[in-house]
Amino acid sequence: MIKTDLISDKITKEMIHGRYKDLAIVEGAFRNCKTEQLEMRPIHVRLESRTRGHVLVVMLAYLIIRELAQRKLKLNQYIEQQAAVIKECVRALSPNGSICWQVGKYVDNGSIIPLDAILYPIFVELGLKMRNRIVWHFEHGLHCSKRFSGRYETVNWFTKSSEYVFNLDPVRIPQKYPGKKYFKGPNAGKYYCNPLGKNPGDVWIIPNIKSNHVKKQYILVNAEKCRTKVSKEKTMKGKILYSPIEMNKSFDALLKAKSWQESRVSYWVTKSEKLIRKTLTMPPEEQKKEIESAGEIPIFSYNQTDFVKDRVAVEVQFCSL
Repeated sequence: MIKTDLISDKITKEMIHGRYKDLAIVEGAFRNCKTEQLEMRPIHVRLESRTRGHVLVVMLAYLIIRELAQRKLKLNQYIEQQAAVIKECVRALSPNGSICWQVGKYVDNGSIIPLDAILYPIFVELGLKMRNRIVWHFEHGLHCSKRFSGRYETVNWFTKSSEYVFNLDPVRIPQKYPGKKYFKGPNAGKYYCNPLGKNPGDVWIIPNIKSNHVKKQYILVNAEKCRTKVSKEKTMKGKILYSPIEMNKSFDALLKAKSWQESRVSYWVTKSEKLIRKTLTMPPEEQKKEIESAGEIPIFSYNQTDFVKDRVAVEVQFCSL
């Protein structure tokens, strides 16, 4: 039973029931604001003025989301707009260039339409070739009630020609078993995988920020306890400064307690690019011998990442302000 203080001759029972059903929209708005989408809860603010400011920013963000939802384009209008933009991008693209187009899905009356499939013919008609369809998976967002919750978008990579640039080394990720070697056969003793890291693949997982996330661990570091370094500089001699060594120890203790580990891969290189490619998959000791036998000077190097966990890498750096 639904009760109201409105006069019966000014509102019908159907209108009352309709307004009651609208409460779901209000509850949805609060859920969007308070939980993972906008995170209204002022976890890191304490003063009343800052809390009010935080809530105001969140409410403004929600109003933008609501306005965009009300101005939702029809699918054919969206495709026309995208086609015009894509055509101009392809015109300006260099012969060796690439285009990465990130899209999600279009929802019409509960029906899902994958936008990358809709836009693919436009790129092909303009002469582009698809090199990768990258699935970007994220572990947060709105929850659906009548279907599985959407947790991914796609990044479609197109090139204008076959002579495109692709540098894999800068984006390699740590190997699952970095020290693994062949134990028999002609490659016995050599690394089983690329010592610089492995190809990240075409599924990218973006983890949600949770209580044990690295961002939260940084907040837990008590910087004042790390103020132990006595300055020897003339301009501030005797002043107590933050010690990078103590700061590193604090980060190390907190992150390793949450299963974050250092990643380090050592190897030998030389000035000869051809020789580097030849020795790339060899163990470090064999790399050095091969370089020396070729009459070149071996140069020791390594790839090191401060903390790695679940395909996420973190580097800790300090600066003076």
